[in-house]
Amino acid sequence: MIDFSNAAFYGNRLVAFTASQDYNPIELKEVAGVYDNYTNPQEAQAIINCLLELVTQQTACPSVAVVTFNLQQRNLILEQIHQQIVQDPVIGNKFQILFSNGLIIKNLENIQGEERDVLLLSGTFGLQKDGSLPKDFGPIHHHDGYKLLNVIITRAKQKVVVFNSIPAMYYQNYESEILKNGNTGSGILYAYLAYAQAISNKDDKKRQAILDLLYQP
Repeated sequence: MIDFSNAAFYGNRLVAFTASQDYNPIELKEVAGVYDNYTNPQEAQAIINCLLELVTQQTACPSVAVVTFNLQQRNLILEQIHQQIVQDPVIGNKFQILFSNGLIIKNLENIQGEERDVLLLSGTFGLQKDGSLPKDFGPIHHHDGYKLLNVIITRAKQKVVVFNSIPAMYYQNYESEILKNGNTGSGILYAYLAYAQAISNKDDKKRQAILDLLYQP
């Protein structure tokens, strides 16, 4: 999970332990939600569904952090959770288990210092109702935004699940963005989405190509 940050931000100076089992530590879920009024309702519901799936009788409930790219999306997820708890006691019991096991829901500026077993990341941004993509992805788009991305993607102990609504035709342009502006702004975000997709698809050749592009000794 730290390979991306190691190549992009630390010049491959970090030494990672070998995983005790073979599994995909990063998963990309393509939601294709609509970004409207600073929120993405489809991503919010997809994350809630994923949270509920984590509460089973077969396995111990992990500690979970939900991280969003802005405060409005964080508030929307909390509101939808509250509504569903009120409407359905079974859902209420599941969220009681999740919160007792350390569930937190925060926006990207407030996650530093927190660690959980599983990180659910709401990319939040996507196509708007008119079919256009926002030109600004908030703080992560700014000059030092890569620092926030680095913090977010290193908060998980076991797995990161990325919920994304930015079409692949945009984030697959990561190489030209990186070559133009370095490991910052939309380029580094696009590269991480492409990296998550490569791991999800078990495409090791592409995964390594992205790491090689990002590595700056």
